Amino acid sequence: MSIHLLAIDLDGTTLNQRGTVSARTKNTLAQVAATGAVIALCSGRSNTTMAPAKESIGLETLQVAFNGSLGIGFHGETLFKETLAQDQVTAVLQVAKQLGAVVNYYGESVIYAAPTTDEHMILINKLRAKVGAEFVFINDYSTLTMSTPKLMILDENVENVVATLIAQLGDGGLHFVPDDYFVECLPANVNKGVGFAKLCKLVGISLENTVAFGDGINDIEFLQTAGLGIAMANAKPELKKVAKRVTQFSNDEDGLAVELEALLAQGMFGPPPTTVAVEL
Repeated sequence: MSIHLLAIDLDGTTLNQRGTVSARTKNTLAQVAATGAVIALCSGRSNTTMAPAKESIGLETLQVAFNGSLGIGFHGETLFKETLAQDQVTAVLQVAKQLGAVVNYYGESVIYAAPTTDEHMILINKLRAKVGAEFVFINDYSTLTMSTPKLMILDENVENVVATLIAQLGDGGLHFVPDDYFVECLPANVNKGVGFAKLCKLVGISLENTVAFGDGINDIEFLQTAGLGIAMANAKPELKKVAKRVTQFSNDEDGLAVELEALLAQGMFGPPPTTVAVEL
């Protein structure tokens, strides 16, 4: 197997627990790029909050943001974009109101939210500290008219949120992705695996010549789609079950770098058969 594209999640994978890219990881990614292989950053984050990590890595990369809703080329051009329908937005907001939960409504570069309790602000600040997002606080979500790639319901009882969403909305053309203290609501045809497959098709790289690294529930389809799906040592048990293998070390122990160094030593990385240049 020759690997023409390396796809890496950010939080819990490329980034350590301090939210930074270690010197060893940066150096190893540069070595991968030097082989001619393409690197893609694939995250649940918005493209805006992915930017600091991309800058820190310091390489030209492709990107999949919003858990597969948005694809971005080497020069920041939009390759594809999926958004929620307005009736879906309204339905999710109604469920969140019923639950007494706050919702993150993703705009182009900021997150809009209408917190009404101290608990809402605690969860917002927790997320803000993790990803560095800029928030705009509003009084009423009805004032927002722009389309959005995803909504995020912040609530520590994620099982109850998902159960309520399914009970109230059924299928509804939506895909729910739970995490530790929030549930992301995406179009039904969107996940990181679908977004990654779109990206590869657009740049002309076969999925069988890709390797993907991740750690979360939202990485299940991502790792299943790649030719070689590798879960981090710190990954969720559900992800480890579907991964081809698991790294020896965690994201805080340069687990990604260690695995890439081994693949480099085996001569696994190389350029795609045709030059990848995307300008849509």
